[in-house]
Amino acid sequence: MNQEGYIFKSNTLRRREKPELARQDMELKRFKDITFVDPAFSVPIELHHRLFKFEPKTLTTDFNESVQFNATPSLSNSFYCLYLVLHGALAMWPRLKWAVDLSVMARHMPVHIRLEMMDIAKSYGCDKAVAASLLMTEEVFPDSLDDEWHLLLNTYRKDKPVKEMAALFYETLTANTNGRPSLPLKSAILSGSADIVFSGKIGMIEIMLARFLNSVFVRI
Repeated sequence: MNQEGYIFKSNTLRRREKPELARQDMELKRFKDITFVDPAFSVPIELHHRLFKFEPKTLTTDFNESVQFNATPSLSNSFYCLYLVLHGALAMWPRLKWAVDLSVMARHMPVHIRLEMMDIAKSYGCDKAVAASLLMTEEVFPDSLDDEWHLLLNTYRKDKPVKEMAALFYETLTANTNGRPSLPLKSAILSGSADIVFSGKIGMIEIMLARFLNSVFVRI
């Protein structure tokens, strides 16, 4: 990226002089991604070290092994589909365009991929977040889910955490708050949406330590 002339946009306050490559390496290891800007079009490009800010320990490794970055992203890959849903869920679905994309994806995803995606989601404790995302999308865009989807999600419909999460997704999507997520107070203070989406898979001590280290590194 550097050799091609892209402009590095640091996550830190740059209070200390540090070689550019060393700073990029430091930030990539500490934060989930670093950003470069296309000098011709001013388009930001994120280079990811891991998928999400807070996530189960093996999620990024498992995703990389499944997707294989020499392959074109496709709805035929259940892990890639899961990533797309989690990307929206962790942001609490603040953008209508993302909900539109999920509606289209749900309509075209092969049945066996749906089953695989939900099984993978269960292993990371995020199947309820996936179900809530899909049920919220069905509320906004009726007929996003066909009979097979309804059968697959039937056990989640009366689940209290799923209903609460779907309501938070809908509240964020429809709120006039510039995409600011609607979250319970504990989540807003600690991990954001991660402890909701990855239920039981994200440690509070780990999150608090990461937040402390991030606050230190951002001042370097």
